[in-house]
Amino acid sequence: MALKHIIPLLVVGLVGTSEAWAAGFEILMSHDKALCQEVLNALNNDLAAHHELRLAEHPTIPAIAWHPMAELGSPLKDTDGVKFLWARFDSNNDGIEDLVVKQSAPLREGAMVMGGTGVPSDDLFIFRAMSNALTRVRTWVDFGKVFVKSGSGRLSFGDYLLEYPLGKFENHLGDELVVNAFRYQGATYYHIDHIMPLTTMSRIHVVTTYKGALDPSVWAQDSREKFKLIHDVCYFKQPLTTSEYHPLERSDDGLVIRP
Repeated sequence: MALKHIIPLLVVGLVGTSEAWAAGFEILMSHDKALCQEVLNALNNDLAAHHELRLAEHPTIPAIAWHPMAELGSPLKDTDGVKFLWARFDSNNDGIEDLVVKQSAPLREGAMVMGGTGVPSDDLFIFRAMSNALTRVRTWVDFGKVFVKSGSGRLSFGDYLLEYPLGKFENHLGDELVVNAFRYQGATYYHIDHIMPLTTMSRIHVVTTYKGALDPSVWAQDSREKFKLIHDVCYFKQPLTTSEYHPLERSDDGLVIRP
């Protein structure tokens, strides 16, 4: 993947008040000792130096940068709290670069009643790298139609279930997640951060990989199929105090995360 696609994060704002996290992360599960230690160091160094996670500032695990849709030549506009960004990278480590569109949107009103925080949650929509299917897409409805016709896969971590169970109350990270891709030793991995803390007064940061592109029609039939294509590599746990038990704040591109 060309390094030109790994650049500093977009300049965006964060909403709300924040405070420094009192405790750092520790490794709970590791299937790659070197990678997991690298991520652990980056996360805890961010907390110590900035009191927030700055995922775009780690040169040894460089984050994929997200770009405005206008830079793709697409007229697709953000609307009703829904934001769209894009990047080109090998999403599933098959050696082929993809065009990936990140949709960030809060849970809809019906879901809010069930405990949605209103903080945007991420889904990734995958197309062929040089696809021009989005050049005339103006609305979310148009985007959905084009994706069904021309998309090669969708990566949605909502209702995320840990591949390796940790405990009765720590296996389900919820529906609201911040998703960011990064590169390490020639492969693509994903940071997963859940927006609402677990009832165990903790947060779990996941590093995972995506093993394939799930056809949109299959996705609609059985969302459980997506977990067959995801392989968790690292789990990190951060204990929280009572005052820290609230939703995360995030930048529009998700590369800055605050307590």
